Amino acid sequence: MIPRPLQNYLLLLLTLTSTLHSQIEDGGFFGFVYFPQQQVPTTFNAGYSQYSAVWELTDSHPQGAFQAGLPHNWMEVLKPAGYPEAPADNEAKYYSTIEGGLGYWEDIRFDTLAPKFKMGGVARDFTTVADGPGWGWGTWDNNLSGKMGIAQLSNQLIFPPDGLPLAQNSHGDFFGYGYGYMNLPLIDPSNTSFGSNTPTGGNCWTLFINSTNFKGPAAFFLPDFFSAPAISDPTLSGLFLDTLDANPFRGDAMEILHIPSAVATTTNGTQYAKIANIQFPANEGNRTVLLQNVRSYTKGALWNAVNSWFNGGPIPTGTFHEPSSHHHLTNFGPTPILDSDVTLGPKTTHEYERPILHLHKLARGIDNHPHTFRYEWTSPLVRKVGNHFVLPNYYRLDTINDTPEWTPIPKSQVPPSTGLLAVQFPPEQNHSQQPRTTPHTTNPDWTAPGPAAGPFTTTFADNSRATYYWYRFIDQPAIVNAKYSEANRQQLQQRIELIHRHWPINRNYIPPPTSGTLASIDPGSIVTPPPGLEVGYVPIVTRQELIDPNNDYQNWANTHSASRLSDPIADFDNDGLSNQFERLFALDPLSANSASSSIIKPTTSPHQFTYRRRQTSLTKKTYSIWLSSTLEPNSWFRDDSTTQKITGTNNDGTENILISINPALLNNQKVFLRIKVQ
Repeated sequence: MIPRPLQNYLLLLLTLTSTLHSQIEDGGFFGFVYFPQQQVPTTFNAGYSQYSAVWELTDSHPQGAFQAGLPHNWMEVLKPAGYPEAPADNEAKYYSTIEGGLGYWEDIRFDTLAPKFKMGGVARDFTTVADGPGWGWGTWDNNLSGKMGIAQLSNQLIFPPDGLPLAQNSHGDFFGYGYGYMNLPLIDPSNTSFGSNTPTGGNCWTLFINSTNFKGPAAFFLPDFFSAPAISDPTLSGLFLDTLDANPFRGDAMEILHIPSAVATTTNGTQYAKIANIQFPANEGNRTVLLQNVRSYTKGALWNAVNSWFNGGPIPTGTFHEPSSHHHLTNFGPTPILDSDVTLGPKTTHEYERPILHLHKLARGIDNHPHTFRYEWTSPLVRKVGNHFVLPNYYRLDTINDTPEWTPIPKSQVPPSTGLLAVQFPPEQNHSQQPRTTPHTTNPDWTAPGPAAGPFTTTFADNSRATYYWYRFIDQPAIVNAKYSEANRQQLQQRIELIHRHWPINRNYIPPPTSGTLASIDPGSIVTPPPGLEVGYVPIVTRQELIDPNNDYQNWANTHSASRLSDPIADFDNDGLSNQFERLFALDPLSANSASSSIIKPTTSPHQFTYRRRQTSLTKKTYSIWLSSTLEPNSWFRDDSTTQKITGTNNDGTENILISINPALLNNQKVFLRIKVQ
């Protein structure tokens, strides 16, 4: 029994602990890191390119919502004279951009420390968003959704729906993307948008990439994606990126929507905060380069040459014509700083009402190259860990010039009573990892006429697997959904075939970066067309899912067609053998012909036979040999003297087996053999 004085002491201690820890609130780290540039002549309105650093923004994925973009920009229309002004009560009425890039999103299902890339096209006032070929906001039964806003162009690069993954362990390598896009004359202007009578321009903003393992055009926004809002409101016709040029003066920034943090208040009213680890690349010794070589282009850079080519002219190399570009100049100002507008505070407080956290207290800009955003970390609280600089974790809210402002402090200055020292931000565990699926077997856009080959699979470093099919370019779902006339479809097919024939993926299209090395795309996204489909066909992902190493049936089914083989005891190809049986004995579950010959085959030796099976390292099954001389039900016996030898393993997860029956058992009599799987 605990003495009463000690009971009272423990009760007081528990009460104080509970009270102190109840003061900890979930925090929000929100804002922008800016990369200011000087003005650009408006004639450079046909696209742009830039090189953004690729790095792991955190050393783990913190618990809770985590969304942040690496350096990217917002490409809007170049507004001509007479462009309408948005009303005060609807400032986003005419807002439409391409604002994708590298980053981390709340809806990512298959996490990696390396960032992913989304194209991020925004239709008027965020009515929908297109992120990649066949992927975006909306539902499959809405033909105007963002899921149908982008067409796959490359025949050697696939876009997983979870975002195009970059190779792991990138520490500030540079990913070049004409990611503000180059306008190409792929589709002519028309009087329809997704089949409706709505004028649509011919601007095809095309994503170009420059990485170690893929270079060139990857995908493009259908002009209809931008013109579609005018279907229901004709006054919007001609106001968006399908028709108008791009404004070359774009805002480049890192947009941080939320990085987890915690805020606590002491008994004297002082606020302290702790943030999850945020890190920046050490990609130039003790310095950081985040963005470089931002260029804007006139149509002379590529559009004119491609237009001439499509009309019978000479074949262009596809390389951007540098004299037709404007190389943006940095605009650090008289005192170069790490320019930012970041707030930190309780999550219950609106982002713009939280106190400011000035990152210029931690780093300064180095204005020694006119086209490079380079920084030096000046605060002793910024620590270098491996290939990264890690920001301070702890902050105190001070009043400076009558304004509340967060000051970075060492861990030693955090009062233990706040409880912040014990706060952890563990990796995300509970977010959805459900498969991303498509109606590729039921929706006419996917089935009529449907793919030319498949299914195929590929895997990524995020431990996911994508299933994809090869479609003729104009038969891919986005193009079918657009309802172009047959004449326009055939013209588009011819143009894409020219690109496939003459623009390889190992040629430099974007001018190279001033410094640093190029980043790599996850090798799982690089694919090779099947024989006969090298020109005019593109890979379209129909499913992406987490690889479950303990579910071999699911993994096997995914290599064929998961939606058709979901039931192991069913017989999809009606050959009398269950799907499960066909897995175990390495048959083709989609073709009855695979069961037309014997599973166990003789050799030149009378006591040896061969068969093929799923690798037992995957199935965790035991294959035993049973013999009988009469075939009577009770005559079978397991013969452990008969040996099974693996003579070879195959890349499709199967292995070849040689059965050797003990010759003494034959003794000039008939012997029947069967294989039992347990």
